[in-house]
Amino acid sequence: MRKLSSALSLSLCLFLLAGCYKIYSPPSKWPVYIPPMVGTLNPTHGPDSTQVTIKGIAFKAIVGSDSVFFNGKLAKLVSANDSQLVAIVPTLSGTGDVIIKANGKTTNAGRFAYDTSYRLSMVADSLQFPFYLSIDPAGNLIVPTYGDFVIHKITPQGQVSTWQPIPFATGTTFDSAGNLYYASNAGGGPFIGKVSPSGVITQIAVDSGGGFVGQIALDRNGNIYAAIASSSLTSKHRIDKITPAGHVTTLIEGLFNPAGIVVASDGTVYCTNYSVQAYDNSKGVITKITPSGVVSTFAHLQYDGNNGMTIDASNTLYVVNFDQQWALGSLLKITPDGTTTKLNSANLAFPTGVARDNNGNFYVTQQVDAPGVAIGSVIKMTMH
Repeated sequence: MRKLSSALSLSLCLFLLAGCYKIYSPPSKWPVYIPPMVGTLNPTHGPDSTQVTIKGIAFKAIVGSDSVFFNGKLAKLVSANDSQLVAIVPTLSGTGDVIIKANGKTTNAGRFAYDTSYRLSMVADSLQFPFYLSIDPAGNLIVPTYGDFVIHKITPQGQVSTWQPIPFATGTTFDSAGNLYYASNAGGGPFIGKVSPSGVITQIAVDSGGGFVGQIALDRNGNIYAAIASSSLTSKHRIDKITPAGHVTTLIEGLFNPAGIVVASDGTVYCTNYSVQAYDNSKGVITKITPSGVVSTFAHLQYDGNNGMTIDASNTLYVVNFDQQWALGSLLKITPDGTTTKLNSANLAFPTGVARDNNGNFYVTQQVDAPGVAIGSVIKMTMH
């Protein structure tokens, strides 16, 4: 009886094992506990709204069941199946990791480099030859117009008003107290003046060296730097330094037709000019002058004698670039190590001045909107 019982027990175990094998045979689909795995991310860089294809395994075939994040921002999914997701890069997501959530699991799909691009919109039109604009502490644009002898104020809402009657004004800049400093090329000048927050106008200095003042800039000590061009091919092209008390000295001579100027936080001065004594569009440069007086060529650009600049807290330069043949320009970003990036395609007409607000948007003066006309405008470049 024991032998028979043992045989029956063995047969029963074999039968149960066979049944178990059938129950746990390999599934035709990945089980829900398998995390998503990524094979490729394509492309790996691009601007806002780029379509990115992510290939791998263990995704969900329903769009609403998968989530893709670019640098922490949720992306819109165009399509999904268990081996491929197509997502749209969110606006202003920035550079960072791409994270996928599917089947309750999370995986890193790699890194996406976000290329910031800009939308262009009109802020103000019908301005008579606008020059180097600036932004006051309240976010208003201050735009001198050479053709009608005034300085305009443009509110963030786009309302334009005549703010101050300053003849032949070109460069403008603000200090931390809200005082506006301006350059005027009226007869007997050029002049450097100041407008207080209450509107009181004070003349600071008359630059007896003559010439045409372009952009002006302030350093941390309140000194004003003026880029001054001359009608002569060989003399009086220079950068002058004006103290708060109005004392004028020459920082450097010999820069042919200087125009745009900024001062970095350490006192380094950057100025746009021609590298040769000729009005050659292809010979534009940015000259760098250190506080110790060392002069060097920092960068090259297309130049028409009026290219303005601005600088941010990290000492990155933003300078307009001008294609003289087509009367079109662009905005360049130049980092402290000299790396140059074009921020927009060549679609700015006769760009001259540039200012940057606290949100990273740019404002560019177009001196004239088309060849042969005397009317210009202010264009806003908004990141997206």
